[in-house]
Amino acid sequence: MDAYVASDGGGSATDAGTKGVCSPQESVSTRASEKLAVAAPSLEGVWEHQLCTGRWSDSAIKSFLCQWAPSTRSTYNKMIHRFFMYLQQQVGILEVRERHLANFLQLLADSSDRPKSLLQCAVASVGHLFAGLKCKSPVTDRIHGFVTALVKGGTALPLTPSQVFSVSAFRQLFRAWEGGDFDLEKCRMQCLTLMAITLMLRPSDVAPRSIIVKQGEPSPHIFRLRQVVENPDGSLTLSLFGTKNDYHRDGHTVLLPPAQNDTLMCPVRAFLRYQSALDQVLP
Repeated sequence: MDAYVASDGGGSATDAGTKGVCSPQESVSTRASEKLAVAAPSLEGVWEHQLCTGRWSDSAIKSFLCQWAPSTRSTYNKMIHRFFMYLQQQVGILEVRERHLANFLQLLADSSDRPKSLLQCAVASVGHLFAGLKCKSPVTDRIHGFVTALVKGGTALPLTPSQVFSVSAFRQLFRAWEGGDFDLEKCRMQCLTLMAITLMLRPSDVAPRSIIVKQGEPSPHIFRLRQVVENPDGSLTLSLFGTKNDYHRDGHTVLLPPAQNDTLMCPVRAFLRYQSALDQVLP
């Protein structure tokens, strides 16, 4: 039995993810004749409904949803909305079948010279959604093979290497700060910027977006000063935890040496300066 999704056109995205779902056993002949508008459910709304129905605790549900980072959920929900808008505008029926997803993927591939990431996002988001709906997913082995074909046949441009990033603008900015009021926020920004540049980190590596759930209450990871250790040779050791690729939350350490003969752009000096500024503000 294929999956069928419908909505009465009202309510929030979360409502659409629960009350608008037809069960796989439900007759669709009368449903299809109603020509109801297709509304995009949210990924978290669908899974919350399924797990609540399965009598999972609120704490367990919140922990389950942490498998998707907030940014990932947002990206998936946007793609799900895009897919359901396609169904409503182009298909006009309630049945979600393999061929509908295939045609949608073809449209995505035609819209990009490098469609791989778009296609992977679409397949992943639709797959997760239908797993939560407990309906037969349109994501099949044939769809995965079709994605491979679209990537091979639809990629018109090679991957362009990133250009070398110039730090001259930061140097000018920091030099201007040195001549004015160098407050705590500027100390922090200079410290994080130089750490990210020197260690080739993502901004989120030193300001993680990951979530910790304890007793059902989610809270963000916070990069703390105790994760930085001063070494006798003047270098720093940073303990990074909860970063994008730290799936198992093992954490890892990196060594940050001081800059030779360049105090303005020295990440170690910037950190010690920030630490000193914090000591003056915090009790």
